[in-house]
Amino acid sequence: MQVTLTWDLLIIIFFAIVMTYSLIIGRNESIKIITATYIATIVTHGVGGYIEQLSQQSHIILRTLGIAIDSTTILAIKLLVFIVTIVLIAVQGGIDVDYEDSGATDTGIAAVLGFATAALLLINLFTVLGQLPLLDPRMTTIPPLLTVAKQSLLAATMISYQHFWFTLPALILIATSFIGRK
Repeated sequence: MQVTLTWDLLIIIFFAIVMTYSLIIGRNESIKIITATYIATIVTHGVGGYIEQLSQQSHIILRTLGIAIDSTTILAIKLLVFIVTIVLIAVQGGIDVDYEDSGATDTGIAAVLGFATAALLLINLFTVLGQLPLLDPRMTTIPPLLTVAKQSLLAATMISYQHFWFTLPALILIATSFIGRK
């Protein structure tokens, strides 16, 4: 059996891994990851915007010092800030979520939260890769993302409906907050 690596396959695998991880860590920790991801999104866009502004204002000074801050450097910094912020908040952020374990219901909620987490992470990744502000309507026209969207129906759907995918985890958190409260 020959498997061809495509963007659709990568997206499906990404969703499967995140959903599996969410099932392993459970509902409470999945909620912490979603919360950390939302906070990391804001931090990443804030830090990235500041670095872009700093690099434009200090271009001559940075060049004289031999420091090159180009779009690739900014992209790498944003990705690093995003990942580090999620990990720090999830592990050390002081967020405490405590729902009663309700067996199959809790497992189902963890799976749904895993799906929403994967969507949120992926839409954030597309935003960072496109080097755009959060929920920018131009996302569908940016060349790197346009290329991916042309090759993948799943990526095109995610990019086209970015507002939905970004708000889905919050809506699910609200809806499931009434189930299994202590």
